[in-house]
Amino acid sequence: MTFHTTFGRNVTIKFSYLLPSGDSIDYSIISCDALNKPWMYDFVKTHSNLTACPTSPGTYRYYNVEMPPKNFPLPIPPGVKKGDKGNVNFQLLRYGKEVILDLFTTIRAY
Repeated sequence: MTFHTTFGRNVTIKFSYLLPSGDSIDYSIISCDALNKPWMYDFVKTHSNLTACPTSPGTYRYYNVEMPPKNFPLPIPPGVKKGDKGNVNFQLLRYGKEVILDLFTTIRAY
């Protein structure tokens, strides 16, 4: 991901994990607040080079991502087991509405 402008509390992170049943697990948080959550900070620090907020312009990468994140505060939904694949939609929303990043990918639960 390459960001061309600085962003901070004006950007919301929205994460949706689409379950095989058709339901989804949705989670939204203001970007700078996310780094104040121990589980989110550990996830970002472990799997990316993005560790500060506000975020400066630059290229940021995620690598060796594990789902669900360690210390994730929600239980894994019934029926989801290790090795299952699921679809993830990850968005960054400016002022909670304008989509500035829309990423859709398939992941494997570990």
